[in-house]
Amino acid sequence: MQPLTTVGLLFWTALLASAICFAIDRQLHLMLKQHWKLILTALVMVFLWRVPADRRYFHGLEYEDSYVYTVAGRQLADHLGPTVPSVSTPYSPEVCTVGNLVSCEHWKPLPEHLIGYPYLISLLSKIIGYTPSLGTFINLVAAGLSCVLIFCIAHLITESRFAATAAAVVFAITPVFSVYGLETSAEPLLNFCLTLALWLYLRWVTLAASTTGWSRNLFWAAWTLVVLYSQTVKREGLLIIVIFLVVLPGIFGRFTVQRHRMYEVSCLLLVSVALAGGLSLTMHLFQTTIHESELLNAFPLNINRLTMMVYSFLRSFWVYRWYVGTGVAVLIGIIVCCRRKGLALVPVALFAAFIVLYALHIRSFYEMRSPSIDPQTALRFSMTIMSLWAILAGLGLWALGRTVIRHRLFLSHRRPIAIGVCCLIVGFCIRSFKHTVDLRNESTEDEDLVRLRPAEDAEAMASKAAEMPDYIVTLEPLIIQMYSPSTENIIDLEAVTATTIPQLLASDDRVGIIYLEEQINQTEADEARYKEQMQFIDRLPRKLLEQTESFRVFRLGHP
Repeated sequence: MQPLTTVGLLFWTALLASAICFAIDRQLHLMLKQHWKLILTALVMVFLWRVPADRRYFHGLEYEDSYVYTVAGRQLADHLGPTVPSVSTPYSPEVCTVGNLVSCEHWKPLPEHLIGYPYLISLLSKIIGYTPSLGTFINLVAAGLSCVLIFCIAHLITESRFAATAAAVVFAITPVFSVYGLETSAEPLLNFCLTLALWLYLRWVTLAASTTGWSRNLFWAAWTLVVLYSQTVKREGLLIIVIFLVVLPGIFGRFTVQRHRMYEVSCLLLVSVALAGGLSLTMHLFQTTIHESELLNAFPLNINRLTMMVYSFLRSFWVYRWYVGTGVAVLIGIIVCCRRKGLALVPVALFAAFIVLYALHIRSFYEMRSPSIDPQTALRFSMTIMSLWAILAGLGLWALGRTVIRHRLFLSHRRPIAIGVCCLIVGFCIRSFKHTVDLRNESTEDEDLVRLRPAEDAEAMASKAAEMPDYIVTLEPLIIQMYSPSTENIIDLEAVTATTIPQLLASDDRVGIIYLEEQINQTEADEARYKEQMQFIDRLPRKLLEQTESFRVFRLGHP
């Protein structure tokens, strides 16, 4: 079966099975009926915090991870790209490095990325047409659905509407979730898959422990399909099913479950694990770690580097303007979950697993080479655990609330304390909104300065050619492929050789070459990594067309 067919089959069956589960879940219906006003309020806050007045969304500053999925989705929608998938990594996209999307001369596979997210972008592109913001729209819808699921999960664990509301509101108004949670990387979509899988899993095990009939097995099927689809979004999807298997004994330890029911659930869970393992083999999932293996060979890990990686990742959670201090509530929530056990073990186990995974995650070439790691580089990874963070924070705030309510000081001065708490909450929300606006403005301005404007100006100059568009030589061709017509010609600087450009300049078509030199890429690391390509470019005759503080545009060879 073709990879794209498999991804489509997993997506549509997971969607159908989940919809049926929602349709027959009476407990969910009762929860929504009783608390719809609170859920609607949280949803309004989700969109109020995430939708900017000027409609300028942040796509991301990590070049490849922020742009490759949209470009791959555009290729899938227009049936562009190689006709035969890569043998070693069939579920990974391939990008054009010489030529254009319509008639590419050379394709390069990107094994560390997968096609689950581009598949959704391609579906939406076929419906409403292609725009660079399709991935953002998908993540915005996913954020709204995640907010509803977060409320339901927290309520299922605690049976408290305060805990559920607190969790949903934390997810809605945390600045970094509102800005980075919409960037066009795959992590926000994986977060939704994880949230949906968590809800279906909790409902499955609770139904298996208390009811009979076929309906509980439908929740198992829906959960399995969601987890399998998540594997096609990010490799970390495989970790989800492993953690669900590990925490099962701890959940059943809090229920009175008949032995044959435990065997049934355990056997079904092992079937899910087997399916996930089979899909991993089909996807050649372990082949997608080639890039990380090469980095490890070039930069072997030692205690100092491991300590630096863990420290920089954990330190990011304590930046107030990003998380507005909710890390304290998360720590309390972890303690609450460990004491309650049962269903509460699942989110804390998933959270701990992803924290360890990302804290030790092999970073990019530049970070592995650098003596220090900027905490901002951890933000993209953190978008996978947005929902888990919100659930744990909600449980922590619930525990704090119960402590305050039971205190004798509150009992003696209930009204003034309640008024004071309400004022604090309103002030906190106002402060959070301001931090969100500032973070979004700062992020979009940086992206525009170092990514979008240089690509737009280079594309505009290349399109002025009288006979045919010029080729644009750049270290970041994905941005041009994302924003420009699909016929725009590019040359990835990494693909430049002693024959590539001379052949084009000497051709009968009199092709022109535009060279985009960006300040962000004029670093010691880039000069070491692309030394041969840059030396060859420097030897060619050139004419300066435009110069700013952040980039320069040259015409190479003949005018």
